[in-house]
Amino acid sequence: MDALGRLRTWHIVLVVGLLIAGVLAAYYFIEVARADEQEGVSLTDNEQLVAVVRGNLVNQVQTGGTLTLPRRESVRLGPGSVVKDVLVVEGQAVVEGQALLTLDEATVAMHDMDVARAQIILRDAHETLENMLPNAESDVLDAEVAVIEADRKLAKINRDEGEKVEGALEELEGAERAYKDVYGAWLGVTLAPEDFELPPDLLLMQWGLDLDWLLSSDGPFDPGSGFITGQTPDDDPNTPWSETLVYGVVNFYPGGIVASCTETDLHPLNGHCLEKGFIDTWELLARARDTLEDTVEDRDNAVKQAGHDLIAALDSQEQALIALADAGEDELGYARQLKEAELVTARVALEDALQEREEATIRAPINGIVAVLNAIPGEPLDTESRIAIEIIDTSVVELEGLIDETDVLRIDYGDPAEITLDAMPGQVFSGEITSISSAAQLQQGIAVFTVMIRVNKPAGVDLREGMNATARMAVDMQSDVLLVPVQSIYGTFQEPLLRVMADGTVISRPVRLGNNDDFWVVVETGVNEGEEVIMHVSEADEFVGFQGGSGFQRRTAVRTIG
Repeated sequence: MDALGRLRTWHIVLVVGLLIAGVLAAYYFIEVARADEQEGVSLTDNEQLVAVVRGNLVNQVQTGGTLTLPRRESVRLGPGSVVKDVLVVEGQAVVEGQALLTLDEATVAMHDMDVARAQIILRDAHETLENMLPNAESDVLDAEVAVIEADRKLAKINRDEGEKVEGALEELEGAERAYKDVYGAWLGVTLAPEDFELPPDLLLMQWGLDLDWLLSSDGPFDPGSGFITGQTPDDDPNTPWSETLVYGVVNFYPGGIVASCTETDLHPLNGHCLEKGFIDTWELLARARDTLEDTVEDRDNAVKQAGHDLIAALDSQEQALIALADAGEDELGYARQLKEAELVTARVALEDALQEREEATIRAPINGIVAVLNAIPGEPLDTESRIAIEIIDTSVVELEGLIDETDVLRIDYGDPAEITLDAMPGQVFSGEITSISSAAQLQQGIAVFTVMIRVNKPAGVDLREGMNATARMAVDMQSDVLLVPVQSIYGTFQEPLLRVMADGTVISRPVRLGNNDDFWVVVETGVNEGEEVIMHVSEADEFVGFQGGSGFQRRTAVRTIG
């Protein structure tokens, strides 16, 4: 058994030794063959073989700039606010809701007064809106009642004042009859219409009649002659009075008749004073005329005023109907919409007042760093616009860069980006485009556009405002294409060539090229996957732009903005 064990160990050692020798021999012959091949093509120190590979080509737009922290929240205090305590320092990290400042008791009391005033205004605005439609409906009913009452009042005035005018007219007609009858009864005169406008003295003068003469013994009708004369005088057509009637009155009236009398004269017993009778009926006629004139004027004034009252009631009714429409809840309720807006404004004002009172202890509105701190305990802020404290949210980071006009149309909002920082080499951050300016600006004669890129900041990474950064955005990708390094391209831009290694021989083969990403270039025709081509390698091993190999002539250039 020991001999068998020793034999198996010996066999194993022999087999392993043979395998190692075989591998070394194979490696030697391969290296020799490769060396012979390299010697056959005479590669220089700046040349090497690379294989044609199949892969994806990604074109990117690149921009550089500095980081910014755009999200900032400022706290402003009302004028006259006095800070009691400052609970943070500038540069301190704070969390949302953390107490920053407290205000003094006087400032708190002032905020309480503002809240009370805002509550009163809100209450009034609410009551006004709530009562707006019922009040408008009530006003319409009141206006309708007022119109009815004004119309009834006008009708009543027309009726009552008309009756008064009719009574005055009847009184005037009676006075005219009395005036007419007194002349007819004593003188037998029939008055013409124009005679009613003259008083007795003028009327008698116009007729040429002297009453004293008419009744005197020298007159034509001697009161004492009686029937002695024996005949009745004929009526003279040339006189307005009737001689026959006057003769009869003078001679046959049972009482005494005198032409005129005064208050001191004795009135004849059971007699008559002609002049006083004429004057009394004239004064009665004048009073009747004045009464009619006053009655008509009173009627006209009353009717006019009642008419104005009716018009005013109709106007009020129209305004009430308009107000009712404005108070409606439909789209034509403009006044209601205004009151609703006033109610909203009052609510907002109350909310603001409550918020200001609540902010008697000023708290951090966001997580971040205290960037500005102007508050000093015991000192009031000079102006309302002065910032008491400002906090910057360090979790929101953006890169502001510039993109030229040839690339700006190839990017869009929300496109992903890769960001690298000079201060953190080798670390790549993700992000997306959040803003692209609509107007260009000139920079060194080139039209460029401002682009804002939101940087997705990992937890625990401290990014500061002002750090230099570079962003790359993929704008195009070709999948499953043949790729070679740009440095392997020879020939001219119009007629590019690849130096292909085939069976130990270098063949310059024309190719058709596609897009490139400044390192790789797409070969559309001319080579196959896996073939080896010669690539020119510079001493610095830097490939800037689509330059090609040492014999490649390019007529365009690549520029980087930012």
